[in-house]
Amino acid sequence: MKLRFGLAVVLMGLVALAVFMASLVLSSSNQESALASSRALVKEGEVAPAFSLEAAEGRTVSLGEYVGKKNVLLFFSMAADCEPCLKQIVDLEKDSQLEALDVQLVNVGIDSTAALYYEAGRLDLRSPLLSDPDRRVTRSYGVPLTWGAGEPGHAFVLVDKGGTVRWVKDYAVMGHNSVMYVKPDELYVEIRAHLAPLTRAASP
Repeated sequence: MKLRFGLAVVLMGLVALAVFMASLVLSSSNQESALASSRALVKEGEVAPAFSLEAAEGRTVSLGEYVGKKNVLLFFSMAADCEPCLKQIVDLEKDSQLEALDVQLVNVGIDSTAALYYEAGRLDLRSPLLSDPDRRVTRSYGVPLTWGAGEPGHAFVLVDKGGTVRWVKDYAVMGHNSVMYVKPDELYVEIRAHLAPLTRAASP
């Protein structure tokens, strides 16, 4: 009798352990799925999701402030946690081609404003560095959060002056020749190509 009781206790313990391990796997799977994104990556022709985020220096920056005035190149990256990402910002700011194309670079990361402020000062960055700690804006654009502790990798979204998405590219898709730095000239080719039809349409 004692032997049967002991076996029953061991069996119940093994079942409980199996249930616990299964719940951990399911929880991890659900967490990874949630981090990936709440929607698919935005597509060309869609209206860009509106947003307002705090910038490194403390002011609030919204997409709406550029509507009718500037095209916007949104850059979603690991920001303060990624030297190549920061170099990307430095090199894009250093070149005058974005200005010539009437494009404003706007950077979005999950870092705190304090961390972004430090990097802005260290590298003399001038373009907005926006803090999206709860990933709300990053998710609204469908940018995958599969790097680090649920961070975006290296994604660009070009929004025209009317607030429409004109070009999207995530260069850091896991397992697909991911890169954390893109030569600025490659980006300018894409920007020109996707803004050209609008320029021609606006010409008299």
